[in-house]
Amino acid sequence: MSDAGMQLLESLPDVEKHGDAVVLSALGAAKLQKGMVQEAMALIREAAERQPRNALYACYLALALGKSNDIMAAERQLSRAIELDPARKEPFIELCTLYIRQQRVRDLAATIDRYLKWNPQSVGFRLQRPKISPQEPGP
Repeated sequence: MSDAGMQLLESLPDVEKHGDAVVLSALGAAKLQKGMVQEAMALIREAAERQPRNALYACYLALALGKSNDIMAAERQLSRAIELDPARKEPFIELCTLYIRQQRVRDLAATIDRYLKWNPQSVGFRLQRPKISPQEPGP
């Protein structure tokens, strides 16, 4: 989002800004991109609380939590996003990235396998799966 777009959203009256989960998440995502992690997390958390069944908001919240180094909470939100909408690829990708950073090979393999069960034609996931040995020990 451009700076002008972010300013426009910020200029909304609080009742409008905080009454609309779409505005909250858009503003939160823009702030997250700009590195304003704590502000972003508060806005995204508010959006997620307003619409707790929205997988995208759970995914955005996970990204903010990850940037604030709350890895366990980020993992929980990504898992929740997957439960809410298993068709969304983004939470699977982010969860895989989290597991790669932590060298959690078993969890990485299980996450890829889970996505491939739902979408066996995913070229990206299919190409990555053979690179991960199921016998490799996890932490």
